[in-house]
Amino acid sequence: MVELLVMILLLGILSALTLPKFAISLSRYQLDTSARLLAADIRMAQEMTLNSESGDEYRIYFYRERYSLLCNTKILNTVHLPGNLTITAAVFGSSQERVWFNWGSVAPKPGGGTVILFDPVTGLESRVIVKPVTGRVRTENRW
Repeated sequence: MVELLVMILLLGILSALTLPKFAISLSRYQLDTSARLLAADIRMAQEMTLNSESGDEYRIYFYRERYSLLCNTKILNTVHLPGNLTITAAVFGSSQERVWFNWGSVAPKPGGGTVILFDPVTGLESRVIVKPVTGRVRTENRW
């Protein structure tokens, strides 16, 4: 009986030691996945702009805990960030809250920019960076 209690105690101690590491790993995973999803949505807006035959304008509006993809004035998709993640900055040229693409161009208007996703619990952040001339989209983790 004593051996069983010692084993349960040891398992409890090991679990308590590994739980914080698991939480940080989960937070990193959510942050990285959200940044990659945002980058994919920006690339999708670029593709839809290039394939548009009617001169549609595609925009992505950024809010604190979500972002929305619009075609002209119609909302195509809204993505809510998981957990505690927030968008702390979204700066594209002179625009603080959106990026858009004009017909026939993959370059963002009014210029390249960066979106910063942040997890306030762990202090980790990830960036989605769009180059101004080429429109190349990449992610960068800061941890």
